[in-house]
Amino acid sequence: MKRVTLAVASAVALGGVPSVAASLHGSFRRQVARRFCRSTRLSVGTEWASGATPLSWEVTCATDEDIESLGRCVAEFLGTADVILLKGDLGAGKTTFSRGLIRAKFDDESMRVTSPSYLLDNTYEYDEGLYIHHMDLYRLPTGCDLSMLGIPGIYASSLCLIEWPQRMSADHLPPTYLEMDFKINADESRRISLTARGARWEDKLPQLVKETQERLAAEEEDS
Repeated sequence: MKRVTLAVASAVALGGVPSVAASLHGSFRRQVARRFCRSTRLSVGTEWASGATPLSWEVTCATDEDIESLGRCVAEFLGTADVILLKGDLGAGKTTFSRGLIRAKFDDESMRVTSPSYLLDNTYEYDEGLYIHHMDLYRLPTGCDLSMLGIPGIYASSLCLIEWPQRMSADHLPPTYLEMDFKINADESRRISLTARGARWEDKLPQLVKETQERLAAEEEDS
């Protein structure tokens, strides 16, 4: 079975969240993992902080395949009323991440997932009456009225992935969300930070790291 490797640089426990092992091998979403490339690697530096500093998780992805793998991992923890705001320059990997995430929600790695740059909102029904809205606000002026896209009303009833959220005014932001910032390194790898904004993601982000590591460790033992 093809598998995913996460090389974990460091972790600091927060509350009941334990430090993770230095290197773990395993597969997640077994129906999808068979098609993963063995060379997939995520180098993860995890730092938890309390107080005014938000919780964050930093990941370095060497290839587009790594970025899609990260999307698959995050998809495990998403459902209705979850919002991810995707920041980063053009070509930094925002749509690539979204592709991996959406394919994981549909359990279909060959599914066609394109950039919503021209349509503004690509909508996917992944269960009866449940929708993923993949949006790209790049072509819109900053602070414009987003009611044509259903914002902010759709937050409560959908899973939303929004590229270029810098175009949004403060009153269009959701009350809680996961913020992801994509940076292009000198070697063309991507440094991606995941930051919890609001109570919902302050609970979910440590859980994402903890449960992913536990799943990988368990599957390593099984193999």
